[in-house]
Amino acid sequence: RILIPVAIAALLASGSVRAENDQAPLRVHFINVERGDATLFEYPCGTILFDAGGDRGKAKMLTDYLDSYFERRPDLSRRIDLLVLSHAHPDHTRYGDEIIARYEIGKLLTNGHLEEGSFAKMDIGELLEKHPEIDHRKVDTETIPARGVSLPMGADLACAGGPYSDLRLLWGDSRPKPAGWSKKQYQRENNHSVALLAFWGKTRVLMTGDMERPSLLAMLELNGAILAGVDLYQISHHGFPSGSAAKFDEHIRPRIAILSRPADRAWRAKTLDRFNAVVREKRKSVRVPVWVYEGSDDPIDALDDSMLDEVDLGKGREEVDHGKTRVPGSATLSSAVYWTGMDGTIVVEVNPGGELSVSVEKK
Repeated sequence: RILIPVAIAALLASGSVRAENDQAPLRVHFINVERGDATLFEYPCGTILFDAGGDRGKAKMLTDYLDSYFERRPDLSRRIDLLVLSHAHPDHTRYGDEIIARYEIGKLLTNGHLEEGSFAKMDIGELLEKHPEIDHRKVDTETIPARGVSLPMGADLACAGGPYSDLRLLWGDSRPKPAGWSKKQYQRENNHSVALLAFWGKTRVLMTGDMERPSLLAMLELNGAILAGVDLYQISHHGFPSGSAAKFDEHIRPRIAILSRPADRAWRAKTLDRFNAVVREKRKSVRVPVWVYEGSDDPIDALDDSMLDEVDLGKGREEVDHGKTRVPGSATLSSAVYWTGMDGTIVVEVNPGGELSVSVEKK
């Protein structure tokens, strides 16, 4: 089923609210699931889970965290009001089955890719076959106007009398092929990730799944006015170069950014430099593994004793990309980018007045 804006509004209204302090925070939990994504939005009156992926055999990392969360929040009755699976790759969907079986799910949003054209059947299709009872809706970019589609359930999650709360869908399945995209760009499942912008009082949280350069720039063209200077951003595509576009990164200029990436997966030095420049807040400097192309003039240092002897460059230390060998090293991360593989699970408390505070839960 393809959603039109009116249908989205009707289907995602949740209907139950309770009074709550209008200064209550929104807590966003970037759960460390190693190679993958799972982000919990803890509202005063409900829960959103954005993605449910992770490394193979690591379901317990995610379900243990969610069990502890619901033990602390018995008022939520183990209910996830909205489960968003941004796109059909296992590092974002692998544990959807466990989540649906273990908790009450209100709505499921996906980009709807099953067995259509060049897109192979992936975990989302298998998930829907196993759980035909789930209330599933497809997010289609053609139905999303400039500035996004607002979901009324955002206000319900805030509780009656709570702060201004809004959830906006900004991107999703982008069929037919956008003008200017190559066939290869269009066939990349990452470019069809569902993107969500959450407003909480004066603050905004942006989730883009694994959107890559073409879709990031297309979304920017549609939504530039509401994306300038977002407060909290989960860096797209785990920080891979393909998930970063200079024009997009420099426009959103987040105050704080989260990198969901294992500790041993080196970051491209040029991408790190860009986020050091565009992220507005700072943190205590840390050394992180990076790579450059052999012969590059990008400055990097050798891996020191406190870092892993071997770092993963994606396809191995000697990976050759476009005829160039990748070289491992280290560099300084000084901006407020928090890295799940190094810091552990990261919880950002978002105050409706605009303040952000970060805490980490070590592995």
